[in-house]
Amino acid sequence: MRSKQETKALSERIVGGAEPSQEEEEMGFTAFAGILIVAVVAGAVVQILEKKINYDWLIIAVTGTFGAYFASETFPGSTVFQAIKDFGPQADGFYIIPGVMFGAILALVAYLGTRNLTVTTSAA
Repeated sequence: MRSKQETKALSERIVGGAEPSQEEEEMGFTAFAGILIVAVVAGAVVQILEKKINYDWLIIAVTGTFGAYFASETFPGSTVFQAIKDFGPQADGFYIIPGVMFGAILALVAYLGTRNLTVTTSAA
């Protein structure tokens, strides 16, 4: 009869390695604050460059923040997003590549959705 350690070692060789021993790390406050600052700056830049209505920057900032947070917290533990699971470096629980990419995509969608919301005050 094999011992439990021998059985575990054999199964690890067959499967192709041991299971990761590190636990998933939750995003810290500094990472979330960084996401929020970058999203607000991006929204403000769009607001200044495009001369848009008053609150478009807020829409862009909120969607960018949500996208980055959602991607960083959801993709690493997901089986649906297997191709980009645990992809790239991590800082304070924030997976940088999926977070930045998904946040930028959602902010772009918000920008494209709000770019024609300008109100004309003069008659044609």
